[in-house]
Amino acid sequence: MKVAQQTCHSKNIPLSVISEKIRIFLKYAILAPSSYNTQPWSFSIHGASLHIYTDLRYWIKLLDPMQKELFMSIGCLLENIIIAAKFFGYYASVKYLPKATDPELCLIVDFKQGPIHLSKMDVDLFESIESRSTSRTPFLKTPVKTSLLDEIKTCFLEEPYSITFVENKKMKEELVHLAFNADINQFGRKDFQDEFAKILDQGLIDNRYLLRKLKHFIDHFFPKDSETKQRYYYPTFGIIFSEKNTKIDWIKLGQILERIYLKTTTLGLSLRPISRTIEESESYNNFKSLFAENDRIAQIPFLLGYTTITSPSSSRRPLNSFFKSYK
Repeated sequence: MKVAQQTCHSKNIPLSVISEKIRIFLKYAILAPSSYNTQPWSFSIHGASLHIYTDLRYWIKLLDPMQKELFMSIGCLLENIIIAAKFFGYYASVKYLPKATDPELCLIVDFKQGPIHLSKMDVDLFESIESRSTSRTPFLKTPVKTSLLDEIKTCFLEEPYSITFVENKKMKEELVHLAFNADINQFGRKDFQDEFAKILDQGLIDNRYLLRKLKHFIDHFFPKDSETKQRYYYPTFGIIFSEKNTKIDWIKLGQILERIYLKTTTLGLSLRPISRTIEESESYNNFKSLFAENDRIAQIPFLLGYTTITSPSSSRRPLNSFFKSYK
């Protein structure tokens, strides 16, 4: 992407002030995924500190009434910042929700220069930031090796968060069916249709999102052949769980999701979140019944598998447009 090509892949960039270094971190940070590609964040730089805010102009209330996906998007952004800062030789320490008097101030990130030892994993994750994308094409039948799933589990999750991978064919079919039914329930509501039309008119969601959604509906409910319908059942189904359901948890869950995104990119896998499965109350209750033995909160369901076509990255607004202006 153009925004990332403006930077250099050497960590010995001759910059004279810390604010310029932070801007380099941010060029990679804004390549993070966000809910419906809304990019709901803004920044201000204060010496060696970066303040990250929620930009509520891009909060889609209808689709995210609790702001959960908004804060998860901020978490994905934060993870890219930490990874990029480390690559360029800086430690990043994070304060979560630092000021109760300023609810839009989400994070304060303080930077301190190394020395830092970079592992191969550190380099791989950084280099995956530019090539990471959300899968929008059908998955192949090729199963994901258990060793790769174990690698994702052990390297990128910590208490109080956990992950479950579902490979049982019947259970995957039930989960994917829940996702499609959740879409039908949402799009069948008149208030949803009216609000969604406004969102499209305002440009908050790319029109291609709706076209992809319609194609999935047609392929699933009116398949031209058995192969068309079955191909949606082949990926591995993953779910990230948490013990609590706070804003800080949502940010940290976003960090975990981005690490998984980047790791799967290094492994040649594709990932597609399907959060709608747990957004609708009826769908969520059915979803929970499939994991009755798990007393944790299901937060991020996603599909994981191989594809033959790499989905293009979504567009990004210019970096300067994210900085807060002060009168």
